[in-house]
Amino acid sequence: KPKCQDPQTQTNNNNIRPISTFRPHPSPITSVEINSTSYAHAHGILFGAAGDAFGCYRWDLASEKLLGTFGRGGGSSGGSSSAGGGHNCHGDYLHVVKTIGEDEGDVGSRCVITGGEDGNMGFWDGR
Repeated sequence: KPKCQDPQTQTNNNNIRPISTFRPHPSPITSVEINSTSYAHAHGILFGAAGDAFGCYRWDLASEKLLGTFGRGGGSSGGSSSAGGGHNCHGDYLHVVKTIGEDEGDVGSRCVITGGEDGNMGFWDGR
């Protein structure tokens, strides 16, 4: 389980340090802009909408490993569109990602919604 820093022990902002860092792309020379994140608590998955050719990233929060990408033509399969037959629906950078379904108490299903520069919204099965 990820550890959170105890705010009681923090005296000023100089003591705040990252608990972990997630690398969006395996290349050390590639810079990626993460525009939005969403956490699927029931499944321990962190999603990141990116301004790059790969679209939306999926990380396992416990292992801190990149599970895959989806949403753009350059990414690997990690989800499928409910209306697009598994095709990537975004033709440009992503601005936002949001997980839904868990708040309503249905932890067995999760929908991931992405919104991009191209004006499209993608609906994905995030299980």
